[in-house]
Amino acid sequence: MRFNMKGILASIIAIVFTVPCYALAGSEEVPLASGMQTKWVGQDIVHNGLKMSIQKFNYSGQPEELIGFYKSVWHAGVQPGLPGFITGSAGGWMVLSRLEQNQLKVIQFKDTGNGIEGFVSVSDIGKVSVREGFDLPRMSGSRLISETESNDSGAKATTFILQNDFSMQSNEEFYRTRLADKGWSLVHSDHVSNNAIMLMNGARGSLEITISYSDRGKSTVFANHVQR
Repeated sequence: MRFNMKGILASIIAIVFTVPCYALAGSEEVPLASGMQTKWVGQDIVHNGLKMSIQKFNYSGQPEELIGFYKSVWHAGVQPGLPGFITGSAGGWMVLSRLEQNQLKVIQFKDTGNGIEGFVSVSDIGKVSVREGFDLPRMSGSRLISETESNDSGAKATTFILQNDFSMQSNEEFYRTRLADKGWSLVHSDHVSNNAIMLMNGARGSLEITISYSDRGKSTVFANHVQR
């Protein structure tokens, strides 16, 4: 089963900027409540230098039952005087996080009205990975929000999310010109509402770029590179 990695990352990033403890990796080391059905999203992901994996889950019980389960298994604090876990919320997600040594264990979930869905995760915050591979050009002043490496059906994929104060048209022209200079060929381009979409092929793989312009005067660049 394939997952919308861009949508998953957007959900996780929204929590990163609002909750101190966030979900960035998945592992069987997190205890699972009865009724939780999990599927791997990725087991070999590097997000902003942190090694991680992500599991998506569905839960057949009630939110209170899920919270109660983690209260029971995470009740003991890892250090004297500290709680066993921390709760929070962001963007409609409930977040439960527990730090054990250098591992950040997180459950984030929401009630969809047809059941509970969420992500279960563990991130090794004690190790930072140095990325080697594709480097996306950036317009001056662009801010890197996220950079994530994963394996997409056996191919190495790198997803970048950038933001800057330039118009959608300026960003589109920049990437069209700069990437052409680097040997990339434009295969397809389109405009949908306030989004510009470009698909490119190069010697090192394929590249999909989506540029979205907001009414706040900022452009967000989503770029996904799949290495061949």
